[in-house]
Amino acid sequence: MRREKAKHNISVLLFLLGLFVFFISVNELKVNATPAVTQVTITAQAHVQNIGWQDAIMVPIAPEALIAGKTDVSYIGTIGKSLRMEAIRFSLNGFSDGSGITYKTHVQNIGWQSYVSDGADGGTTGRSLRVEAIMISLTGPIASDYDVYYRTHIQNYGWLGWAKNGSPSGSAGKSLRMEALQICLVRKGDKAPTGSGDAYVAPLIQYSAHVQNVGWQSYVTDDAVAGTTGKSLRMEALKVGLYESNLSGNVVYQAYVTGVGWQNYTSNTGIAGTVGQSKPIEAVRLKLEGDVANQYDIWYSVHTSNIGWQQYASNDNPAGTIGLSQRIEAIKIRLIKKGGKPSIGGAPAFIQGIADSEFSYTVKTTDNQTKLGSKNGAEILFSNASTAISTIALQYTPQNAATAKGNISYSVHVSNKGWLSSVTAPSVTGDTSAKESIQAVKFSLQGDIANYYDIWYRTYVKGMGWMGWALNGQNAGTTKLSLPIQGIQIKLVPKGAAAPGANSNYYRDSYKVIVIDPGHTGAGQDAGLEPIGPGSKTMKKKDSSGTSGRYSGIPEYQLNMTISKKLKTELEKRGYTVYLTHETNIAISNIERANVARAKKADIYVRIHANGSENSSVHGALTIAPTSSNPYLGSLISPSQRLAQIVLNEYCKATGMTNRGVWYTDTMTGNNWSPCPVTLVEMGYMTNRTDDLNMANAAYQTKMVNGIANGIDAYFK
Repeated sequence: MRREKAKHNISVLLFLLGLFVFFISVNELKVNATPAVTQVTITAQAHVQNIGWQDAIMVPIAPEALIAGKTDVSYIGTIGKSLRMEAIRFSLNGFSDGSGITYKTHVQNIGWQSYVSDGADGGTTGRSLRVEAIMISLTGPIASDYDVYYRTHIQNYGWLGWAKNGSPSGSAGKSLRMEALQICLVRKGDKAPTGSGDAYVAPLIQYSAHVQNVGWQSYVTDDAVAGTTGKSLRMEALKVGLYESNLSGNVVYQAYVTGVGWQNYTSNTGIAGTVGQSKPIEAVRLKLEGDVANQYDIWYSVHTSNIGWQQYASNDNPAGTIGLSQRIEAIKIRLIKKGGKPSIGGAPAFIQGIADSEFSYTVKTTDNQTKLGSKNGAEILFSNASTAISTIALQYTPQNAATAKGNISYSVHVSNKGWLSSVTAPSVTGDTSAKESIQAVKFSLQGDIANYYDIWYRTYVKGMGWMGWALNGQNAGTTKLSLPIQGIQIKLVPKGAAAPGANSNYYRDSYKVIVIDPGHTGAGQDAGLEPIGPGSKTMKKKDSSGTSGRYSGIPEYQLNMTISKKLKTELEKRGYTVYLTHETNIAISNIERANVARAKKADIYVRIHANGSENSSVHGALTIAPTSSNPYLGSLISPSQRLAQIVLNEYCKATGMTNRGVWYTDTMTGNNWSPCPVTLVEMGYMTNRTDDLNMANAAYQTKMVNGIANGIDAYFK
């Protein structure tokens, strides 16, 4: 009985043992539902330039050489041959549960292609296009237990760092070929392949500029120059965006446009600025929003007219200028990881123009009057003939942190004292006792302000009136004529902006003597002959009555006298000593006229005439100067030619008269006998309706006189 019971117990134990083994086996089967490491491989194959499809390689799970970071094993493609990969295939071996591998390539001229999987071609063949980057992912049950690692060997970089599970590897936006690739599977939690560095080299930001006379340029990336430099072309609009969608967020930006001000913000390749309106951008602001703003700062530098490249601004701080009348010509933009910054150099990132209220000047007079030029460019003038300025003080008080820093230095020439030592704002200079008068001034800028501004100034001199505009340290006024200053005007002008007036006739240390010859007389028809030049045997009439207005009826000699007298008055207002060769209608020869210039020791000799032609359509003005081989004038030839050109240009500019150019000839007796630089002005054609009637008009005559006077000013500049 006991023996049977023992057998029964043994049977039960054996049954339980068998049941235990069964459950263990079932569980073991479940645990090993994913095949063992030794059963799984990845097949990889590359299509390579000049080679075609290479033999496929089979890479087992976590090959020891790759995990150790070796670069000379288990790769597809080539190394050291400068050959591009053009297409790639991958397949997963050893799985029957729906696990797979999917991948997509970034291809030259195409960009990212769609995903393909399990042996399909990624890339192109037969088109000579390089693969530049790749993304690879696992699909199905295997993705829960394994990671796929891969890295690429690219042109100019070599092996990059490892990417995994769908992250990009390679490059984009840099025109670099992928040359080789390594890939492997690693069980989650196991050691990853060894290697360092970025897995993917690609731009972060892209931008395009709309440029004067060019239009929209192609997009550039990552601190490349958009726009132009060295061509004086304005940037009119800007588009900015993140380069790839794997950066999440927005680029937001706005432009300060001439005549408009700050526009509203736009974002993600929207247009900031204007198109088709010929308006320059003067300043910009850019910022990031979203996840990208947590990782990066946005930095930007602009190239500005008359300044050059300015320092980088960042994260919505302005870059460029406002109030300086300058244009942005180019821009560079980049994203930098938080905590980094670009190299610093150049002018400040943003420069604010000087407000009128930040610059002023105060003068006091010999009769104890005080006047304040309360803003930039204010005019101070004392009308009392006995009043003269005795002291001056300038004030420069920038209120904005972005306004150019610096100061203004100045010196004055005081009667009976001469030039005083320079002082800087807000110091007072001159004669504080109010006994002596200021006769001349000069102003200069110091510090950063001198990089962005010119200082212009003019003086009102007793007996001369307003002189021309001087700038940046030039003497203005007089020093040897004992003439006090009775008025002054000072203006800070951005470099490159329009000048307040001509930079001429701003200073005089002596009276220039000008002799004007009103051409012809009414009694000159029978004046006889005279030599055409000193020592010449060629004879020419001494005088004639000239032509007459076909439409106005005015004789030329009368018009010449009218203009000559008005010109004398205008030049005297400008501080010149002026003589006419004659003021009567008595015949006077060309040699006698030239001798007046000699007797008066003239600095220049200006002969006033009008022209005529058989063809009534001929019109316009010209001047006459000696040829370069003139046998009579020697060293006076070159200054005479210069005088003729300058006077003609200014005359035509003032009157709108057609410029017929300088006539170079040695047939003019009055020119050949001149003792100083000489020109003959043919003011217009009295045989042309428009010219004749214009020259007879009093208002137009004012333009004629100012034009000739401006030319004389410019000649003496």
